[in-house]
Amino acid sequence: MSDEYLNQIITKLKEDKVIDSIVEYLYILKMVRDIWLSDEVIKDLGSLLNSILALVPIIEKLSEFLSDPEVVKIINTIASEDTIKIIQNPEKMSLTKLLSEMRNENFQRGLGVLVKIIEKIGEATKGK
Repeated sequence: MSDEYLNQIITKLKEDKVIDSIVEYLYILKMVRDIWLSDEVIKDLGSLLNSILALVPIIEKLSEFLSDPEVVKIINTIASEDTIKIIQNPEKMSLTKLLSEMRNENFQRGLGVLVKIIEKIGEATKGK
């Protein structure tokens, strides 16, 4: 590259204030580092940022899961006052009572959901 070409590039960067911006950013970075950011803190911040970024796909999946209307219904049911009262004062369940509940369609559906969730958890933890 010729000196003239390099001078044109530098002139253009100066006109567009790119060089000024870079110098300002570097100055701010130096100030911050001089004030409180040691190499160890920078390393720790990098590790923390990596950990946070690793959570992004999980948070996206969780957000998608929690936005499903059926999931919202189940969460609202679990968090309802009626369910909280049941949890605070649980009914004793004998085998006879359990068999009696098996005639209730809502119980059958809820039990079916729980059994399939337990099955999926078992699949996910296979071989551990």
